[in-house]
Amino acid sequence: MHLLHRMRIGKLGRLGETLAAERLAADGFTEIEDLNRLRVNYPFGDILATRDGIRYFVGVKASAKAMSA
Repeated sequence: MHLLHRMRIGKLGRLGETLAAERLAADGFTEIEDLNRLRVNYPFGDILATRDGIRYFVGVKASAKAMSA
């Protein structure tokens, strides 16, 4: 895989995690933590968040369809 392609995938993943964290906050979740800041490819999930006293592991998958010319 080319370096540029890997960089794009990484940026897309970070964008997806950022958008997911914003959506969780808008839906009333608190104590939102980006687990990938602690460790790259954190096992079990990407975000840890709390709502109504319950902690949730949230996995985020972001993808873009390849466009053909």
